[in-house]
Amino acid sequence: MPEVIQHFKLVMMFISGRARGTQQIVVKLEKPSAEVSDLWSGTVFFEGEDRGANLVIDMQQKFELEGLYWFQIMLGADQLTRLPFRLIYERVGLPNLRS
Repeated sequence: MPEVIQHFKLVMMFISGRARGTQQIVVKLEKPSAEVSDLWSGTVFFEGEDRGANLVIDMQQKFELEGLYWFQIMLGADQLTRLPFRLIYERVGLPNLRS
C-alpha cells in the first residue's frame, strides 16, 4: 500500500469537575502493528467544577498500513479515551475504453 498523508483536526473538550491545576495531555497513535508512538503533547489548566478547557489541534499524519489505528488520549498517566480510525486501501482501476 502506498503511504497516505491525512490532514485533520482533533477536538478535545474537558470539564474540570474536581480536577485543579495544570495537567499534561498526550495524544498517542497505536498502529495496526501494535506499535505506539507519541503524536502530540501539551498542558491544560483546570479551574475546577463546571469550568472547562477546549483543545483544537491541527494534525497531519502519515499512514503506511491498512487497518485499525487508535488515537489514545492520555491525561497524565491515565488513558481517558481512544478514538478509532480505520484505513481501507482500495485500488481503483481505469475504465475499459475499448471501442
